[in-house]
Amino acid sequence: MSIISYTRVFAAGIGIVLLTVAVAGGFPNTTAELCDALAADTDDPGAKAHGVALYAIDAEPAIAACRDAASRYPDSLRFRYQLSRALIASQDTVAGFSMLLESADQGHPVAQYRIGNLGLAGIPVNGNVPDYEIWLSRAAQQGLPQAQADIGALYLSGRLGEHKVAEGHEWLTSAENTGSLYARTVRQSLLYLDAEKRSDKPALSMAHEELMEIATEGGTDAMLFLARILTLGVGLPTDIHSAADWYELAAEAGSAVAQRELAHVYELGIGRQRDQERVRYWLARAAAGGDISAKTHLKLIDSSEPN
Repeated sequence: MSIISYTRVFAAGIGIVLLTVAVAGGFPNTTAELCDALAADTDDPGAKAHGVALYAIDAEPAIAACRDAASRYPDSLRFRYQLSRALIASQDTVAGFSMLLESADQGHPVAQYRIGNLGLAGIPVNGNVPDYEIWLSRAAQQGLPQAQADIGALYLSGRLGEHKVAEGHEWLTSAENTGSLYARTVRQSLLYLDAEKRSDKPALSMAHEELMEIATEGGTDAMLFLARILTLGVGLPTDIHSAADWYELAAEAGSAVAQRELAHVYELGIGRQRDQERVRYWLARAAAGGDISAKTHLKLIDSSEPN
């Protein structure tokens, strides 16, 4: 029985006994494990499974598993947070956002981070746009590196007041000290853009070298930044072929954003020859990784082709 068939059996309400008998080859054999397998967040350091992009969640079985796990383990914020993700993936945003807020209020750091991200994007959560500084700060105070990096970048940018620049350095340093490639990318990207603005060539070169080093260590965010500055000619001569190379490396490393961007590269013939098969391939990879824009684009392509 495949994992999809297995989860569909659960969603149909056949029961735990049948599930346990049906499990083979290391599939999850409790609702807690199934909730983790179907709805864990890829950015959650406390997750017990590899994680799934939000809109790649198979919502029906994930909701069933996570409801049961949350009921069995009421003190575990992990299952409540994962249930919120499954509900949002099912398009039940009212229930999903309510559960997300509950998880964040009770202290789940990644839920707090997600609420902060929504506020930063200006997206209302059940009628109100969250205060992103409050939520990102709460997540950062719990030691979440990506929240520390983001609040650090906001403070360093002066967006939340020039008086918080020193605090921004502290938060970003805390994130970097965890070994976070994302935090290092944020730091060097800020330094690069600042050097470019000031026409400081030595500082620009140093930041570029650091970004190259992070990319060679597997930092997909650094790869994406390099691709974009080469595409736009920011601080460097425009080089669409090298930009496409960086998009391809990031796409191969699993970045759904890079996969979508690479599909556009092949579609428009920017740095690569036009190739509709590669467009479909990379859009499908990005869509499977939960990229909504890629899913929409793929549907448009399908609808425009003759039957």
